[in-house]
Amino acid sequence: MLVRGVYFHSWDPSKVPVKMHREEFLQRIALEFPFDAPGGMERLVETVVQALKLYSTEGEWEIIKANLPKDLAPLIPTGPEQASQPVP
Repeated sequence: MLVRGVYFHSWDPSKVPVKMHREEFLQRIALEFPFDAPGGMERLVETVVQALKLYSTEGEWEIIKANLPKDLAPLIPTGPEQASQPVP
């Protein structure tokens, strides 16, 4: 993966992870996401995180949650019932 990142995407491992707080994170998504997001960026992030949870094992999910900034916690589903609900 490292070779692919450096070769194909000019990925520089010294520049990751990028640390940011909730508002910075949502602003960056708003700047880089090229489409309108019904419900705003926060709703978009909630939807993506719910999909990520559906396709992650419980162990993977715990690692993901542990590595996210604490102020993103409101965007993270806490139990299986929340992640399995369809997004309107």
